This record gives sequence, C-alpha cells and structure tokens, in this order.
Amino acid sequence: MTTGLNYNGPINGNAYIAYIQADSDTLRLLGMGSVYWPGLRTGDSYSVTTLGGSGTNLTLTNTNASGVSRLQWAWGVGSATSAPIRGVPSNRCLDVPGSSTTWGTKLQTWDCSGSGNQQWNVNSNGTITNVQSGLCLDVNGGGTANGTAVIVWYCNGGSNQQWKRS
Repeated sequence: MTTGLNYNGPINGNAYIAYIQADSDTLRLLGMGSVYWPGLRTGDSYSVTTLGGSGTNLTLTNTNASGVSRLQWAWGVGSATSAPIRGVPSNRCLDVPGSSTTWGTKLQTWDCSGSGNQQWNVNSNGTITNVQSGLCLDVNGGGTANGTAVIVWYCNGGSNQQWKRS
C-alpha cells in the first residue's frame, strides 16, 4: 500500500492493481472477506498503516485510502463503493456495450478497463446499478429459463432486479 497506487482506479496493465481488485471483488462476491493484508509491518510495501511518534506517544496512519477501501470492500463494507463484476475464470468485466444508457441493452463480458460502464454498485435493497448510467441489472422480461438475457433497465424494484450471492 505504500507504493502510491490507486487500487480503485483503472488497471492500466498494472498487475498489482489487477490482483488487489480481482482478489477483493472475488472475496466479496463469495462472502468470504478474508485476504492477506498486514496491518503494520515495517518495510512491507503492503502494510496498511505506518507507525509514527515515539515512546508511549505512538500513532498509526493509513498508508493508502484506496487500499483500505478495497480491504473494506472485500469484507462487504461500503455498499456505495463501486467495483467491477468479474467473470470466473475469464476475469473479464461485466460491461455495458458502447457505454449505452439505453434501457434494454444486453450486457457482455469485456477486458476490464476501469471505465464507468464496467463499474457497479451493490445496493442494500438487492439491486445492482451501473455507475455510469444508473440503470439496474435486470433479467429481461422477468424470465426464469436458462439463457434469458441480462440487460440494464430503469430501476423499478421488480423481483427480476433482485440479486444475491449464493
């Protein structure tokens, strides 16, 4: 965490950012919330805090707000934090094609870019909204058959817009 990287931003080919995002997204999705992350360890670039002061007047300071945010995200904290939804095993992101804001647009998986059309908020009411458009993940027509398309649609609270981890 002491390298200055933005772990919530675009990956831009950085393996460290890609690892932290994929790890924390997967752990949150699976409801596990467990990840190696040293709270304080001198000389470790992944240490979340640094020690300051002397004697009995010691302080801890966060080294990277985006790293702390990612750790919280993995534990299920921060429903307002947006993140990509990644496919397993492709590790590609759920994507709104062409950054469309049109109701009924079918979704796809695509190489992760960190753009708003690949960022999603998991809301406390069970809906998942796209950061860029504000539209909800929606099972088209409320279908229940295998192969039913998943689209973005205006948020209406319908049961076809309710999602949960299983």
